[in-house]
Amino acid sequence: MNFFYKIINILIIQIKKISKNTKERDILSLLCLLCFSVFLLITIFHIFIDFCKYLIFPIISYISNFFYTLINQKIVQFYLINLKVLASFCFILYQAKKIFVIVSIIFILMIIVTIILTIIKKFIIKKLSRTHFIEFYFIFFIIVIGIFYFYHTLFSIPLVILLIYFIPLGSGKYFLMLQNIRYFSDIVITQFELYPLNISKFKILYKAILIFICCLFSSIGLMNIFNLSSTLSFVIVFSFFMVLFFKNKNANKVYYILKKLILFIMFFLIIIWANTKIEINTIKFLGLIITFYFSIDRIFSISKEVAQLIKSKSVLYYYEHENIPKKILLEEVIKIKYIDKEIDEVELVKQIILFQRLNLNDELLKLINIYKKTKYTKYLQLVKSIEYFIFTKLDESGNKKSLKKKLKKIINLKNQKIKPVEIFLEYAYILFELNEYFESIKYYEEYFEYLSKEELLRLCEIYIKVNKLDKAQEIKEHFIL
Repeated sequence: MNFFYKIINILIIQIKKISKNTKERDILSLLCLLCFSVFLLITIFHIFIDFCKYLIFPIISYISNFFYTLINQKIVQFYLINLKVLASFCFILYQAKKIFVIVSIIFILMIIVTIILTIIKKFIIKKLSRTHFIEFYFIFFIIVIGIFYFYHTLFSIPLVILLIYFIPLGSGKYFLMLQNIRYFSDIVITQFELYPLNISKFKILYKAILIFICCLFSSIGLMNIFNLSSTLSFVIVFSFFMVLFFKNKNANKVYYILKKLILFIMFFLIIIWANTKIEINTIKFLGLIITFYFSIDRIFSISKEVAQLIKSKSVLYYYEHENIPKKILLEEVIKIKYIDKEIDEVELVKQIILFQRLNLNDELLKLINIYKKTKYTKYLQLVKSIEYFIFTKLDESGNKKSLKKKLKKIINLKNQKIKPVEIFLEYAYILFELNEYFESIKYYEEYFEYLSKEELLRLCEIYIKVNKLDKAQEIKEHFIL
């Protein structure tokens, strides 16, 4: 999850940096989401469908037939299941190996495409903007995928065109979707860190086996009562289990939504495969349409729950999201008289950011002092950064050495949930003002992807001062547009 979060984070940083307007952000975000979706279709989706098709459902079918013949006092052959399971398992390994090879080839082709586009940018079309460079890169990626999996691409692209028709580029919703994935990932990671699930692996396995056995035996009964296929009867019983599961809400909303999301995606994929095995007639076709409609509708309803969860739980959302309506900020504010040391860290930090965004500095200072008196440390760097920019910097603006000492204490804090980049860039600027150029370069280079045009020009100036003319020229040519 951390790896996925870092990738999304890098993508968002680059999109924000190189995009000149909302439409460009949406285009790049949509291309990212399209590539990711096509990649999932040819990897995770493919493995999961094969896993169900060649391992899970054959086992369910065999056990159903086994008990059916046992009840009817017929001879049961035990050895067949072993052969089927072994053959299915070998096939799954073969499929996984095949997908691994294809992914490796795609990865190598992506590197080759990157090199080709870099050469084109450097020697042929020198004025090609970074936005267009990345757009071309994603388009090449989709073309490469299309060569291997034409029908997957054919399935995705017309849907994207329809999506653009109903949700136009420039609305900001595609970039928001990418940001929401990041915010939700951050909430889940934070939740597992602050409130780990203290459940033994044995207990999880025991529950999974119990649920599977109950669904299996119930589906056997249903199959024989209504003369259904073993697969269809199992899907119906499993649907009933899901309804019961979601009626019994977990007190922890993050875990509840996460489980809900995973189970619904799994169930949706199972339905897709199961319905391919049903002979199509008018009634079954209508049933299929209704099934798909409600499944997709449930996935969209979960996305709304995720959006609501982000507004109530995400510190990152309130810290970095632009243009949050004042109405939403006011809805989330807790009156300061109700805030004390017993409040949890995430909520306290969220309130600090809300009061900062509403410019309520007197109340903000009180909240910062409450945070300092607690034993909380996960967001200390962020809280002290807010304090620095609103209070300390104004009070001591003329004393650069004093500011340097205070900043050094802040940036040396370890194991922080959010690293406020602006505090590191502020430290780099103070070092520049104090003529400590090499130390300043260190921080500017470390956070290079976050640098604004003004900061890039400053870094260029520092390179010239320390006689690194080649690096200064490289920044001017490739990064200052």
